[in-house]
Amino acid sequence: MIEKAPIIDISDNIDTVMNLIHDPNLQTLYKKIEDEYLYWDKVKYLTPKGVDPQLFWGAVKMKRQMQLQTIRFGKYTFSFMITPLMQSLLHEFDLKMGGSLSANGVISLGIVRYIS
Repeated sequence: MIEKAPIIDISDNIDTVMNLIHDPNLQTLYKKIEDEYLYWDKVKYLTPKGVDPQLFWGAVKMKRQMQLQTIRFGKYTFSFMITPLMQSLLHEFDLKMGGSLSANGVISLGIVRYIS
């Protein structure tokens, strides 16, 4: 079973958390955490020396909150974060699918049948 993440009140340490978020030396680490969308059970072991793991987790969570997107379907609301890796994979998928489908005309035929 995955270890439950600590509930953190960063209000007393907001300056520290903001400094962690904007620290240029940690941006590569944040990219790794975002790309792999790591959870507390992994992030706590990646915490830089001299930094409280719970405050670092608070920085990761706040950084994710700043990138959060929300979409509503009727009475349901979904929140999600699109990571840079996801953007890259979607772009590659779009390039490959668009080229092969338009060349063969498969999608336009399928759409025409579905619409009519």
